[in-house]
Amino acid sequence: MTDRRIGPWRSVAAIVVLVLNGMATHGQYVVRGPYLQMPTRDGMSVLWRTNVASNTRLWCGPHPDSLVLVSSSATLVTDHRARIIGLQAATTYYYAVGANGTMLAGADNLHRFRTLPLPGSPQHVRAWALGDFGKGNDHQVGVKQSFETQAAAATDLWIWLGDNVYDNGTDAEYQAKLFQWQGFSDIFRWMPFYPTPGNHDYNAIWQQSALFGIPYSSIALEDHEGPYYDLVEVPQQGEAGGVASGLELFYSFDLGDAHFVSLNSEVYDLLGLSDGIDRMTDWLELDLAQNQRRFTVVYFHQPPYSKGSHDSADWTEFVMAAMRERVVPVLESFDVDLVLGGHSHVYERSHLIHGHYGDPDSFDTATMLRDGSGGDYDAGTPYHKDLLSTTPDGTVYVVCGNGGSSESDAPLDHPVMHHAEGGPGVCGSFLIDIEGERLDGRYLREDGTIGDRFTIIKSATPVGLAEPARHSGLHAFPNPARTMLNVRIECPIRSGMLQLLDATGRSVLFQSCTNEHITLDLNGVANGSYVLLLQTDDGRRSAQVVVKQSE
Repeated sequence: MTDRRIGPWRSVAAIVVLVLNGMATHGQYVVRGPYLQMPTRDGMSVLWRTNVASNTRLWCGPHPDSLVLVSSSATLVTDHRARIIGLQAATTYYYAVGANGTMLAGADNLHRFRTLPLPGSPQHVRAWALGDFGKGNDHQVGVKQSFETQAAAATDLWIWLGDNVYDNGTDAEYQAKLFQWQGFSDIFRWMPFYPTPGNHDYNAIWQQSALFGIPYSSIALEDHEGPYYDLVEVPQQGEAGGVASGLELFYSFDLGDAHFVSLNSEVYDLLGLSDGIDRMTDWLELDLAQNQRRFTVVYFHQPPYSKGSHDSADWTEFVMAAMRERVVPVLESFDVDLVLGGHSHVYERSHLIHGHYGDPDSFDTATMLRDGSGGDYDAGTPYHKDLLSTTPDGTVYVVCGNGGSSESDAPLDHPVMHHAEGGPGVCGSFLIDIEGERLDGRYLREDGTIGDRFTIIKSATPVGLAEPARHSGLHAFPNPARTMLNVRIECPIRSGMLQLLDATGRSVLFQSCTNEHITLDLNGVANGSYVLLLQTDDGRRSAQVVVKQSE
C-alpha cells in the first residue's frame, strides 16, 4: 500500500492516474465500515472490509464531487487500510473506498472527516467518551442517538473506554454488535475513534495467548494480539503528539491544547511474571514529562475508584487496585486534570482530589480533598488550577461504564465521588469540551438530558488574587482578605443567606442579609481559598475569595 501526501488539489489531480488491473468487481461490496482511525492535524486512516479479496483504493477531496485517488495497493485483501497524509489542519474532507476504478462506498456527504486542529491551538475541541457500550441492545443505540441529537455537530473524535463489545471480544461480536448494529454504521463513516481495550475485549486475547489460558497471566506486551488489535490503528510512533510507545497497547495524542493518553489496564499480570504495568508507567512518565499542552486527559478501562457494578475496594478487583496504587501516583505527580474509566456500569464523578491510593475508608478530606464545591461554573464555583504551580492542584475522576450496560443495585457511595447515577436501564455518555483556559465535562443521559457537569479553569493567574472577584454580580473585596470582607450585590434583594464555604463545601461562616452591602468578620477563619455563596429566592450567586490573615 502506498500513502499519498496531499498538496493543493489541482496539483494532485494533474499527476494522479487511475491504474486498472482488470480485476472484476462484480458482486463485491463493503461488509465493515468504512471507519476512521488515527486522526492527526494532517492525516487520517480509513479502514474497511470487503466480502471478497481485492486491491485497495482510496479517493479523497474537498467535496464529494471532486475526489481523486490518493492511496492504492495491489495486494488482494479483505481487510483494507489506507492512510492519507499532507492534509490541512481543522479541515473537512470527503472520501470513497473501493477497488480498481469502482467506488464501493462513499462519494457523498455522509463519508467525510475533519482533521484535528494544530496542537496547542486554543480553539474549541470536543471528545465523546463512553464505555461498556457494545451490547447490541436498544440502550446502546439510545445513548448514541442522544449524542447525535445534542452534541455530534461539534465533536472531533470518539473515545472508547473499554469493553467495547460483549461478551468475549471476538471478531464476530464486533461485526454484529458494532459495525452491523442499527445506528452505529452511520457514525463510523464520519467520526474517528481513539480506543482503549477492556477485559471483555481481552477475553479472546487471553484465550489464545495467556499462560494456561488464565486471564491476567504472563503475556509479553509485544504478543498482545487478537480481534481488538486487528481492527484498530493507533499512533505507536508519536505521530499524533507525545512520546512513541512502539505498541498499540498504550499511546498518546494531542487534541488542540489538550494532551490525551490512552492506557491499558489489561496489561496487569496476576502471576507477576511480566512487567507490563512497569513498562507502561515508565513510558507514561516520559510522555507526561514532555507534555506542553494546557490540559491533560488520561483514560483506561478499569477505574481506580468505584462503587458501582464493580467495587474498587473488593479484594477481587486487583486490577482496579493496581491502577490506583501504581498508575494514579504517576498521573497525579504530573497534575493530570481528568481521568476517565469504564468497567463499572454506572456514572460516577469525583471531587477534585489528590493523594488517595488506598481503600475508601482511607480517604482523608483534610489532606486529599482539594475542592469539594462541585465545580459548577454556573454557580460560580468552577475548579481552578494554577497553570504555573509546581504543586499539584488535583484531579477529577470519571467513571462512564454505562454506554449500553447498567447496574440495578449499586451502592454508589464512594467517598471521593461528588455525583453518581445508576439503576436498571440508566445509561449515558460523557462529553469533554476544551477551549482556551476552560475544560467542561458533561454527563449526557440516554434521554438527552445533562445529568452532571463541571468545569476546570486552568490559568496562569493565581485564583482569587484579582481585585475584585466577579461572579454572577456578587463582588467581594479586598481579595485576598484579612480580618474583614466587604460584599456588594449588584441586584436588589429582600432576604438571603450569605455563606463562606471551605474546599469541602462546609460552611465556616454564615450571615443573613437584607440589603446590597454586607461586611463579614473573618476573625477565626483559617487561611485558604473559599467560595462566597449567596442564596436567595431568585437563585444562587457566588464568588471565589482568598483569606490570608496576617503572618
